[in-house]
Amino acid sequence: MVANEIFTQARHPTYVADINLPLTQSYHPSSFVERGVAIPVTTPALLGARMRPAQRTGTEFIIPNPSGGRGVYILDWGGVRQLCRPTVHDTLLHQRVGRLPNMTPSGVRQIAREIAGEGLAGRDARRAADAAAQADAKRVLLANFLLLMTLVEQVEPTGMVVQEAMKRTPELELRARQAIRQIAPRVSAHPTAIAADLEVLASLFAHGGLDPWGQSPRLIRLVARMRDFRDRLIRDAQQTPDEARGGLAASLVTSIATFIRCAEILIAKAHGRLADVVGLLGAWHATPADIQTTIARPDWLLDGWEQICLLAEDPASVHDSHAVIEEVAQLVPLLPREAMEWLGGGLTPDALEPSQRAMEQAMPRRHGGASFGLVARNEKLRAMGV
Repeated sequence: MVANEIFTQARHPTYVADINLPLTQSYHPSSFVERGVAIPVTTPALLGARMRPAQRTGTEFIIPNPSGGRGVYILDWGGVRQLCRPTVHDTLLHQRVGRLPNMTPSGVRQIAREIAGEGLAGRDARRAADAAAQADAKRVLLANFLLLMTLVEQVEPTGMVVQEAMKRTPELELRARQAIRQIAPRVSAHPTAIAADLEVLASLFAHGGLDPWGQSPRLIRLVARMRDFRDRLIRDAQQTPDEARGGLAASLVTSIATFIRCAEILIAKAHGRLADVVGLLGAWHATPADIQTTIARPDWLLDGWEQICLLAEDPASVHDSHAVIEEVAQLVPLLPREAMEWLGGGLTPDALEPSQRAMEQAMPRRHGGASFGLVARNEKLRAMGV
């Protein structure tokens, strides 16, 4: 076995025989936390991996069966290094994610962006990370202002239309201060605390992909990309029927449609809280964890789909639909049983069934000489997805 120092310093992964790995396990999580958070890796053998807290080892990885068949590997970091040689990017990602007090999709994205900003996923990813951080900061500031204006209009309606093009004026700032002072007794909070609460809520809504004001936040864009991929699969199947892959493509289309439908329901539920900002502030002041959970549900649901869309949008994949179908089929997230509780009857038990997966497709491409080109490709995808 190669020394640990080489594992942590290697830029490119090398296949390590998996004779000592445990058997793959049948796997269907009951909750989203049990499903784990998608990790944006660059090591080909870890593509589609998820990470979750573990009592004995701190964290563990859920890795799709490399053969493309059913089941997963559930490994600690030592087991991961038996499976492959992780890149420096992925080693640091594992270390920093493992230190998160709460492992969430947003927390993992933030850490992944920081690592990309350090140049560990290539120059393009570093530039993209810097640009994305600036764009997010602007989006949060705008969301904070628009959320405040929504509150103002709900407290003292004047017919004002809350929209992106609004300008800050002394009159609006005065109305905002008056509105906050007016509702302070109703939500049992000091005006200063209310202003701080609005900032936090704006951050949650901006990053959670909910936008009644015409922006294009991440999750709204992601759902649109999923629709594009679904439509492309349907169009390709009509133009070039392929019996061997027809069932796989049909399964993917069904899975995408299910996730889109669930996302639309959860986004609408979270967005509905903005219809009563005063009530939202009162609930936030009383039970902030409950509100945060509601707003974050679409993010948990769609966690992992960005990687799939990036693969589908890669120019090489666009010209080889068969290859992308085989690779993407392994990465489709499972829907935990908890999804039925979240959707309140909007999901039937049969929708929880996992999608069909390709067999014996991934191993030859993810190990050996082919893996070197895949590292470069995955770094390019990181630049597209930070």
